[in-house]
Amino acid sequence: MKRKTLKPISFRICILICSLVLVINAKAQTTNFTGDWKVNLEKSDFGTLPKSFAAAEFKIIQNQSSINIDRIIVFRDSSTKSEEILNFDGSITISDFKIKKKEASIKWSTQGKSLIETAIQKFINKDGKNDQYQSVETFSLSEDKKTLFYVRQVTGNDMNFTVKAEYDKIE
Repeated sequence: MKRKTLKPISFRICILICSLVLVINAKAQTTNFTGDWKVNLEKSDFGTLPKSFAAAEFKIIQNQSSINIDRIIVFRDSSTKSEEILNFDGSITISDFKIKKKEASIKWSTQGKSLIETAIQKFINKDGKNDQYQSVETFSLSEDKKTLFYVRQVTGNDMNFTVKAEYDKIE
């Protein structure tokens, strides 16, 4: 009985097609965080920190190359909106806010299900000196995509804390 073998060119084309299918499938499985999100205070853990250490609301718009994160921060009787656009190519985005300057980048977790934002936030402290702290913020979604899980870890400037917040999708 004669065995048929693939010719080298046919075999290479087959490998190329299989590789493309895997890459496309991996990209398709990346989580999309687009939506309006409101903090669920009952399911969030701020520890001893004020609730303003996490956004009261997120408005997120995501596309293939970047993510736009609008945050509504409520402090006492007023609210502030901050907006940042982060690129998935790993480049650093610099955002100037009223009281601080933020240098941030964002990347996907290994499985493509969580986004991890790493930042250095620079500001002038109460003594009038330049100061900074580092933050790592992780965003992930529930299986039904109706709950956004947010973890913010801050270190530096005599700070070391973690905030864990849950956000419900606003329909």
